[in-house]
Amino acid sequence: MLQLSVDEKIAILQWTSPSKDKFYRDIKKVAQNKYINSSHVTNDDGVRWFKSIENLFIHKEDNTLRFDTIYRADIIENNTTKLLTEDQLFNKFSNDIKVGEIFKMEDILCSFSIYKEISLRIAQYNDKYNQETKTTPIVMYILKKRVSKYLYIAPHAAKAVKNEEEVLTLGIKTFKILNKIKRNNNYIEVYLEEVTK
Repeated sequence: MLQLSVDEKIAILQWTSPSKDKFYRDIKKVAQNKYINSSHVTNDDGVRWFKSIENLFIHKEDNTLRFDTIYRADIIENNTTKLLTEDQLFNKFSNDIKVGEIFKMEDILCSFSIYKEISLRIAQYNDKYNQETKTTPIVMYILKKRVSKYLYIAPHAAKAVKNEEEVLTLGIKTFKILNKIKRNNNYIEVYLEEVTK
């Protein structure tokens, strides 16, 4: 288990607090400012929490090698200037994902789960997910091969979702798309391996 300082424990608790608190969004903004030169307005708490999390990746060893596969479910968002229905957005995303191609994960500070079903449930708890229609487009990233550092933080996490077992990684990650499988209800699974830049 990771041995954490008090500040590091607090930062992990804030990162994993319920989504309604949105502390994780403050931390993400600080990460984006540092790693991709964004210009988000940030607060002192977000800066302090991010520095503590970043410190973990500087000083701790990867403790995830026992997990063969980790999972990340994301809401597929419309990053175009066009107004798209959920079905159109899902089909565009699915068509843009091409097996054999390389892509970079957009999130600088990125959470995965050791459980596929829990990862999907977390995405469905997101405030961007339509609880009425349950057709919000979702991508499930399934990652086996990893080359950078990942940290299993579950013992220190807030457990906003029951049985959540979170793995965290930091930095811009590059992946090769190994396969994709479109499922029902605007849901797609994308199989990845991490590659060096």
